[in-house]
Amino acid sequence: MTHQIWKFPISIEGETVLLMPDGAETLTVQAQYSKIAMWAVVDPSKPKVERTFISMMTGVPWEEDLYIRYIGTVQISPLVFHVFEKYTGALATEYQWAPDIKLRKVD
Repeated sequence: MTHQIWKFPISIEGETVLLMPDGAETLTVQAQYSKIAMWAVVDPSKPKVERTFISMMTGVPWEEDLYIRYIGTVQISPLVFHVFEKYTGALATEYQWAPDIKLRKVD
């Protein structure tokens, strides 16, 4: 099993659907050339699955039933964007809001 670090583009605002090797672990999001980039550790031999990420500016409200996990914050002067992974379907029903905005598994 070989692991690599891959870079993925994230839309400045709104949703980004990425095909990533199953089990990919996000490392960080940062600004690169005035765009948002995300890096993840992947096993290239794993089948690819769709994962959805959301970028939103500071102060933008979202729906209470949106199940998201914080990935990181990116500053592209003078704007600040916050990137989350969005959970849908079965994953969304397995998790609930925790006070720190991250999701936790329902016992």
